[in-house]
Amino acid sequence: MTMDGIRLLLELLYYLSGPLVAAAAFIGLRQLGIARDSVKLSAKRESYRLAADQVKHYYLEVIPRLNKLDAAIKEKALQALDTGTFSLDKNEIQIRVTKPGATAFLQIASEFVDAFNALEGFAVFFTSGVASEEVAFSSLHETYCNSVRKFLPYVIMVGEDRAYQHLLKLFLLWNERQRRLALLKDKSRIDEHLSEIHERRIRPLGMD
Repeated sequence: MTMDGIRLLLELLYYLSGPLVAAAAFIGLRQLGIARDSVKLSAKRESYRLAADQVKHYYLEVIPRLNKLDAAIKEKALQALDTGTFSLDKNEIQIRVTKPGATAFLQIASEFVDAFNALEGFAVFFTSGVASEEVAFSSLHETYCNSVRKFLPYVIMVGEDRAYQHLLKLFLLWNERQRRLALLKDKSRIDEHLSEIHERRIRPLGMD
């Protein structure tokens, strides 16, 4: 092959290599995208699985401890616990625990710590993002928020060193979502009533 023939062949290969490189790059990027989507899907499935596991754990392990705490309160007739109060304002908690309430609390401290340590362990899966809290919310938000709300003054009192930070973080998140859902339900009911009302007016004479 002559020099001119070799040069022509090299030039041809050079021009052909451009589309081939672009095609290879496109295929590579597509494979990276597929791999990334696969990783995301796998992570999502795992977070859902862990959420389902924690829901099961809540029913099997946490609720029995909460029931034991309620039984201890009834057994010892600790009405003084009702003197603890709290208020929520834009996710800021203000609490008040009277001396009789604090004294009564000491009688069920062991059961309380056992139950709320279990709640803290449950909550950390969701506040860390490892498990999907949205999946668990649909099943557990009422029982979880009611339990925490009932003892919230004592949760704050015992957890001043942030011992129950995950429990409180999940409570504040779900409590706000509960409020929003309740308001949306009220709005829907109001809109429905408004749609049933046909407003009538009497026009002044001469303005027809």
